[in-house]
This record gives sequence, C-alpha cells and structure tokens, in this order.
Amino acid sequence: MRCRRDLLRLKPDGAGLTVVGDDAQAIYSFRGATVENILEFPERFSPPAHVVVLEENYRSTQPVLDAANALMADGGRQYRKFLRSTRGGGAKPRYVTVQDDQAQATYVVERVLDCRERGVELRRQRYCSATPTTATCSSSSSCAATSPT
Repeated sequence: MRCRRDLLRLKPDGAGLTVVGDDAQAIYSFRGATVENILEFPERFSPPAHVVVLEENYRSTQPVLDAANALMADGGRQYRKFLRSTRGGGAKPRYVTVQDDQAQATYVVERVLDCRERGVELRRQRYCSATPTTATCSSSSSCAATSPT
C-alpha cells in the first residue's frame, strides 16, 4: 500500500511510470500485497495505464506451464493469459499431498538426497519428483519416476 501511494505521489499522472507485477502470485500477502494492487492499478490514471501481459516463459518447461495454466484458468479476478515455454517439453509435474510444511520440506529433501545417492550432482538435479524407492536418475535427466511394482 505504502509503495503504491509513494508511486502515485511521485508520478500523479502516471507519465513515464512502469510497474511490473504478477496477478497470479499471492505469495507476498504476508507483506500486505493483494491482487487488487495489480488489477486496480491501471484505473488510477486517466487515461488508464496500458497493461502488457507477459506470456512467454524462459525458465519452466511446457508441462509445468500447462499445470499452471490449468490452475489459472479456474482463477477469479485476473488478467487472462496462457503461458508458453521457450524451453519446450519436459517431465510432467507430480501432484503430491503432504501433511504440513515440515512434511513438504522432508519430501523435497528426500528426493534431492535420493538423486544424489544415485550419482546425480546437485547442480544437475533440475527435477526430482520420484519416491526414494521408485526413482531412477541420470546426469542428463536427473530423476524420473517409475511406477511401483
């Protein structure tokens, strides 16, 4: 809130002002961030600020973005977008349910350690979603899940 007020005080007409935000991320709500900060921003100016929706993603593979797109499609207030990867394909993400934050941390650590034990260096572990008993690892693809028998 304070940052928004400061921006408007410095540039009351918005001329020359560029603001970047992601309406699909609510991870900073503990700092007072709300999606309304982004969605209502253009209307604070006359004429309204121009919104540029960024849909090209350089970090994630398309299967990860497909999952994000599916979640965003069910979202309420947002700028509609369809994320596309420049990296192409990759392993599909795995949906895992854990009991709490501690269990989540344990799950991730166990996956990383399992890949390490199988010879995959940490810097090569781009993805490690398999359970310790069903993981297979290689230096090129990190860990790949296999179905338990």
